[in-house]
Amino acid sequence: LLQSGLASPQAILAITFTNKAAAEMAERLAGLVGAISAAEVAVKTFHAFGAQLLRSCGAEIGLPPDFVILEEADRATLLKHTFPKLGETAVDTALARISACKNQLLSPGDPALAGEALEGGSYLATVYGGYEDALRAAQAVDFDDLIYLSVRLLETQPAALAAVHATYRWISVDEYQDVNLAQYRLLRLLTAGGANLCVIGDPDQAIYGFRGADRRYFLAFGDD
Repeated sequence: LLQSGLASPQAILAITFTNKAAAEMAERLAGLVGAISAAEVAVKTFHAFGAQLLRSCGAEIGLPPDFVILEEADRATLLKHTFPKLGETAVDTALARISACKNQLLSPGDPALAGEALEGGSYLATVYGGYEDALRAAQAVDFDDLIYLSVRLLETQPAALAAVHATYRWISVDEYQDVNLAQYRLLRLLTAGGANLCVIGDPDQAIYGFRGADRRYFLAFGDD
């Protein structure tokens, strides 16, 4: 596309899963089209793209541009401080379930979580809700929020969605067999304005099932 002049570098978004893969993609791109053009292409992981989007537009959903991204240990500290009666096992279980909920785009008030108990008699919806309140009070997000909140932003803020549609007209996604529901929904939003979408993957090499990846999204790509 760049070599033929069909697309400007600023209109291209290339997404992958790891920082290493993104760096390799950028290096190969520079070898193909030159360092100057390659530097103008947005080559991002899903989460890096989400962080960029939230820093630029997150104020529209009440998120400050200087929000902090919590590491895993910080998540545990925050949850223990918020719910001091939770034991270590319950904290680990709760954080894993909260992560899974965000990857499935489930909010604390979602009916699907009603009645789900954690060790010690606490309920997931209560712990999840308290955790979210603590995050917002600390002006912080966790790693899963970078996708979860990006979807929420684009679903509820037409101006932000229109800006993304106007910017990115060509989108490429590597390792598409590893997308989960939140990432799938994000891609549907990014391409809703008519952007060209190309995906690369192998359904027999899915490795992120532990965080909700579902190769059925890959298999359904033609229908989508």
